[in-house]
Amino acid sequence: MAIVPMTLSVFVTGIIVGYALGIAIVLVRVKDHFDWAVVSKTAPYIVPILLVYAFVFAVAISLFYPCSITSTGVYGHSFWGLRRYLGWNEISAAKKKRIGNLVFLSLSSKTGGAAIWLPLFQSRRAEFVETVRKSASPNHPVLSQLD
Repeated sequence: MAIVPMTLSVFVTGIIVGYALGIAIVLVRVKDHFDWAVVSKTAPYIVPILLVYAFVFAVAISLFYPCSITSTGVYGHSFWGLRRYLGWNEISAAKKKRIGNLVFLSLSSKTGGAAIWLPLFQSRRAEFVETVRKSASPNHPVLSQLD
């Protein structure tokens, strides 16, 4: 049950993005003649498929892209999904980024390279914040973004 809040956030984003893309594709294909009758006939088939897709996407993101906070640094993934590690002393900046309703913390390295995208929609948010507070130095850039 620990992944439920994270999965739920990703699930909602998947549904929103799916609907937006679906509507855009329909509007591009029909151009000047939009037939609501066709939409009402196909919706009972499309909506369950979209819900299943969004659920599978949410579970996959929650399970296959984990992050962890240790006393020495942060394990996470770049925007493109590559596994990365940054020590606390290597992190030069932390900046909140949004994708739909999902909030991430982009952690930049002093030496350059791809930033770590740390999800802030953690299942156990209080425990996550407490671990970061214990692990990072008092004036660390990550701490200023957690409030």
